[in-house]
Amino acid sequence: MDSLKSPSLEPFEKIVADVLARVPEGSTPTFSLLPEIWAAPQAIAPEKLDLLVPLLRQVKLHSQTGEFRFSTSGDYLHISDGALNLIWCSSYASWFIYKASGRAQKIGLDVVRFDDDRETEEAVNLYQWAIRCVRDKAYSSWPESAPRPTRTPAYGSPLHVANEVFLTAVAWMLLHESGHIAGNHPFLRSSRSLQEEHEADFFATNHVLGGVTDENVRFKRSVGIVVANALILLLELMNGPVSSRTHPPVEERISRNLRGPELESSNRIHAFATALIQFHLGVVSIFPQLHERADFGEFIDDFCLTINRWRRSA
Repeated sequence: MDSLKSPSLEPFEKIVADVLARVPEGSTPTFSLLPEIWAAPQAIAPEKLDLLVPLLRQVKLHSQTGEFRFSTSGDYLHISDGALNLIWCSSYASWFIYKASGRAQKIGLDVVRFDDDRETEEAVNLYQWAIRCVRDKAYSSWPESAPRPTRTPAYGSPLHVANEVFLTAVAWMLLHESGHIAGNHPFLRSSRSLQEEHEADFFATNHVLGGVTDENVRFKRSVGIVVANALILLLELMNGPVSSRTHPPVEERISRNLRGPELESSNRIHAFATALIQFHLGVVSIFPQLHERADFGEFIDDFCLTINRWRRSA
């Protein structure tokens, strides 16, 4: 299965049937969501659909790889099953991580526990499986007894919530790649590479949140942005303390992306982002005292200082 056509060119029902008919038997369960994945950038902000038509590209899928691949060459979008697995597992685990953090804060614990609730432990274990696959670049079949994505989960169930968060995060990440195309960015490293990453991030966030006044819609879309940026953090932390030469330092990028006026207006989003950032720092054994602040900017400042110290101490 090499590519998917834009749903703007054919009826979505036909896209669904064609795509699912070509999914190889035994593929990762996230492939069952491919039609929704491809439609995600259009679906997340349908009021701006016309702006995306010139930027739509075919998708080339990379299967049976643990590698995280989510990029554009200008002509194609390249997405690996390792990337989709990691994003979905993060989306599934994120609410359990958030709730566990809230429980710990409520009773005054300094350490968040993920083994005091069966569903939470199961969700975190699944996410750790996806993290190991990407870290080791080793393909592994979906754990047999673990939760898995399905196209028709019960409304309001953890699987349904995970799908909604997943598609929102995927939309932001695909829109980031569209931002490179919209900005005519060269797809080789250049002296403007760092600035181009910021421009692509802004394009994605502005498309998702710009002009949105409904608080519930803004919250749902913001959750996806936080999950996507938490994954950006995770991927750079797993590469070690040396900053990328083609992307801005992760602390600078997260600071810009999560300090936007839309995100700063919601205490729920602040608490959610705080819990995910702390969890992902713990993946690489960084355990700072980053408590939720009344001013989210103070938390982000503490986060940036923590990462800077980690880089210097390596």
